[in-house]
Amino acid sequence: MTKGKGGDLIYKCRHCGKIIRDTHVPDLQLAMIAMTSHAEHFWMKDWGTPMHITEVHYCDLKNIGVTDLIGGEYDE
Repeated sequence: MTKGKGGDLIYKCRHCGKIIRDTHVPDLQLAMIAMTSHAEHFWMKDWGTPMHITEVHYCDLKNIGVTDLIGGEYDE
């Protein structure tokens, strides 16, 4: 199996609308497949990267939102 190209998972907060790019994965295509097939626990264990379709986001000091995975961007 060939190694894929790494990149960042991109999330968007439902509450404040902020775009978050703070989760890097070594193979973006496999990560997206794993996320949509509910196999994220396998990849999380192998890569040491917590990956979820939704995450909690602390918008500011008084608000909390939920982010959704909206895509990914390959490394340049």
